[in-house]
Amino acid sequence: MIRILALIALFALLFGGCSSNNPANTAARPSPVITQDEDAENKPLSPVEADRIAEGKGPVPDMSREVARHIAAYEYYFNNGRQYDRCISELSEALKLDPNSVPALVGMAHVLVERKLYKKAEEYLNRALKIDPGQEYALILLGELNYEQEKYPEGLEFFRRAEKLNPNNKDAVLDIGETFVALGQYDDAMKQFKRTIEIDPAYFSPYNEIGNLNFILKNYTEAEKWYKEALKRNPIYEDSHIGLADVYRVQKRYKEAEAMYKKTISMNPRYGETSVALADMYREMGRKKDAEDLYRKTIEMDYNYRGAHVRLADLLFAGKRYDDAAAAYQTYLKINPDSVIAFYRLALIGAIKGNEKETLANLRQVALRNSGSKKKAETAPEFKFVRDKAEFKEIMKLTPKEEITEDENNTDEGTFDLK
Repeated sequence: MIRILALIALFALLFGGCSSNNPANTAARPSPVITQDEDAENKPLSPVEADRIAEGKGPVPDMSREVARHIAAYEYYFNNGRQYDRCISELSEALKLDPNSVPALVGMAHVLVERKLYKKAEEYLNRALKIDPGQEYALILLGELNYEQEKYPEGLEFFRRAEKLNPNNKDAVLDIGETFVALGQYDDAMKQFKRTIEIDPAYFSPYNEIGNLNFILKNYTEAEKWYKEALKRNPIYEDSHIGLADVYRVQKRYKEAEAMYKKTISMNPRYGETSVALADMYREMGRKKDAEDLYRKTIEMDYNYRGAHVRLADLLFAGKRYDDAAAAYQTYLKINPDSVIAFYRLALIGAIKGNEKETLANLRQVALRNSGSKKKAETAPEFKFVRDKAEFKEIMKLTPKEEITEDENNTDEGTFDLK
């Protein structure tokens, strides 16, 4: 499961720290209440801003009222269903008003990392660090985007830089632990998680990560205990609800798992990971129609959620609904144009149909992206009917300019054996 960073910490940065007029000021501090302008009657407050006033929150010193309003709206839209398009719109408006607003730059990068738009996120983070080299949450997000691309040593370096700036930054300490998990250094990871708890015993994420670590180690009883500890501290934390559901699922406690997934979905219907996990379980149980319906519903709620698209396509392919599967893979390629998985399976569909042109065109795209998949295609029996063709031989000589890899077991890619 992907964990970007604790939102409460990020929003402490956004509303309690730096601005473009004072980039060195990164220490969190309480935010004053918004006071209405003299002409406030002619400028009605938005519901978002009104809520913030009621909570005693508002823009920090050195941040204009308009910039703060857009950042407040970003916080609202993120916390209420991860409405990414609206978040980006609000942050874009903030940056039009103040191109050097570090909170807006970091916030934009935060959304882009969640959407897996890593190169663009990196641009915003580098801009933020140029303004404020000591911006620890920019460093954490740079670590996150490297982590999500499985560049673990690079990610670890950014997390350590953030920790060096602030040894008690619980997110940096926690992320170092998560990176150790990815590197298989489980004892070191556990030490980091327990250290995070020492820094802030009320912080729910380390309890969740200990649950995740026990899940990896197949200590399901321990995993269940730690997920429940996380939920004691944050009853609406989605990842812990999903973790519990995953524990029930792997133990084939399907009724409990289904109830937990549905509870999580009811709390945040737009969180696609939960719906996809439930759909995966339906498929595992043989409830293929329910799985298909839920994948499609997830796509309707969040068109850019890759996992729902590719899983739907995989389900259709496995059901030998090849025309529907081809259409689903083509749709997936609109949001992930370099998907080796999609091109390879489109080539398989072409081969199944005996369509030489379609098969070779998609194999060409595979060969230009991943040498391992190209090698697999070279001996795959499905492509025997084109193996003697000159174009096939020419395709097999191609080499990718940059290797593009996809993990079929990753949360956001296909998960099922198609044989």
